[in-house]
Amino acid sequence: MIGATLVLETQVNNTGRLAFGGAAGNAKVAAKSDADVDAKIARLEALIAELDKKATRSNDRGLIENLFSNYMYRHNAFRDEEIIGMWVKKGTPGIHAQYSNNGIYNTWESVTSCHRGRSIPTGKHAKFWTERF
Repeated sequence: MIGATLVLETQVNNTGRLAFGGAAGNAKVAAKSDADVDAKIARLEALIAELDKKATRSNDRGLIENLFSNYMYRHNAFRDEEIIGMWVKKGTPGIHAQYSNNGIYNTWESVTSCHRGRSIPTGKHAKFWTERF
């Protein structure tokens, strides 16, 4: 285990140097039963499974956040044609998208039509940034 402290039985012998515990230390290790070792292994395996699940969730969340930030970047930059490939593949069952009060889109054609030919308002970004500061 990383960061674990290793504790050895030590004593100072008559020369003033440390002497490490021999047979007494080994007896303590041997005294552990197979049941104790098996229980510890089971706890460690459960911990590894829990940490693996958390790592997977964290990675999945990062992928979703990255996808959404790329979508919003392209949307705000009026690069809608690039969004189509991010949305959904043609033939995907169960498509459902809703944009504000514009309606519900449940086909590949209807979803992608929202991202085709959207006009770029003149000065939109200049107005946005000047109003913020």
